[in-house]
Amino acid sequence: LLRNNSRHLPFHLVTRFVEGCCLQQTRASCSGMLMWCLYEAVKCPSALCLLCAVQKTVAMGILLLYSIMQTFAIPGTISLSLLAGALYGSTRGFLLVAAVSTVGACSCYGMSCLLWRPIARALWADRIEGFRSEVAKRRHDLLSYIIFLRVTPMLPNVFINVASPIVGVPLMDFALGTLLGCAPNNFMAAHAGDHLSDLDSFADLYNPRMLLLGLTVGCVALLPVYLKHRHERGRAIAALAHRIR
Repeated sequence: LLRNNSRHLPFHLVTRFVEGCCLQQTRASCSGMLMWCLYEAVKCPSALCLLCAVQKTVAMGILLLYSIMQTFAIPGTISLSLLAGALYGSTRGFLLVAAVSTVGACSCYGMSCLLWRPIARALWADRIEGFRSEVAKRRHDLLSYIIFLRVTPMLPNVFINVASPIVGVPLMDFALGTLLGCAPNNFMAAHAGDHLSDLDSFADLYNPRMLLLGLTVGCVALLPVYLKHRHERGRAIAALAHRIR
């Protein structure tokens, strides 16, 4: 796959990547069918140039498929994130994945508002009530809380997507928190896709180097939260000092 005239992704690496994705995902799943179709396509070298020529169309396809998979909680979006990194590089691939993952999460949020409330309450009644109480405690700082939940593995992303509208998390806080909080994982996946020659298996996504890179991006994502709390703490101390005087 060609990203520009000066840099080429070796054909055998693309084939190995797509074949590995097919082994990881069943052909019955959406991602499995996508990867299998790509595998059949890259057997013909001319298909690589064609895929490069229609990168905008491919980006729209990734957007559509990623959104559908996240909306209906279908596993396998990691394959699409890797593909985005392979096609567009670490930076552009990360921006694409960040955008489509946020759109997909917001789509799931909307579907929960319309259809999934009874199902979610039946499946996760106790967990939703616990989540509701935590949201109520942090009503004044929900953005920071959503970013924290996305960065840490405390709650599954599917649960956050479905339960957030039920417990009253505003869409703006949800979307921005998702964009910033999911940045570390999205960047790791896009970066890994851009360096397929360094990967022997999907387990290499979580080697020490990649984890350190993800931790760095996570710290950057949490930086606004830290600065906001520091500013509020400074204001509280200043107000207390003024009262004492």
